[in-house]
Amino acid sequence: SFNYFDALIREFTSHDYKENVDLFVFPYDWRLEIQINSSLLQQKIDQILAQTGSQKVDIVAHSMGGLVTKKYILDYGENAVDKVVFVGTPHLGSPNAAKTILFGDDMGIKLGVSLLNPEEIKKIARNMASVYELLPSRKYVGSMGSYIVDLIQQKFLDYAETIDFLNTRDVNSNLLHTADEFHSDALDDFVAPG
Repeated sequence: SFNYFDALIREFTSHDYKENVDLFVFPYDWRLEIQINSSLLQQKIDQILAQTGSQKVDIVAHSMGGLVTKKYILDYGENAVDKVVFVGTPHLGSPNAAKTILFGDDMGIKLGVSLLNPEEIKKIARNMASVYELLPSRKYVGSMGSYIVDLIQQKFLDYAETIDFLNTRDVNSNLLHTADEFHSDALDDFVAPG
């Protein structure tokens, strides 16, 4: 498999960036709520600004890191951020999150065979706030279309029908509700600085 993070760091260092001087990484626990990681990002940015004497940082955010960055800017403002580059960020959510909650996933971790049990991943994901926050939002369904089909009624489900469907599948309804609130208009309509 390919390590995107190491490759990205190597790319920056090949252009004379130096780790912990003008290149900083922010590893975070993707299992936690995005709000928690947003708060931790705020602390990291404050540390970087204090260490370097800079007024602003540029952020390259990958995948869920883009949602963490958006939440950070919405909660703490963009005063400390000059530019943001999003790489593979599921801005409006990802249907794969629903697949993981409903059927499990091996997360692509394989050495010839899957190393993770999809059934166990499903059990874990059903109570992991971050996976729910990755579910497609109302705006996703409104602009991209449905991601769940009712085969009995032979129709694509709108957002409300999708939530009803998920609620009948032994998901965590509290986390489902919280995820709907997470994808507010402010988050889904976010425009990055720079």
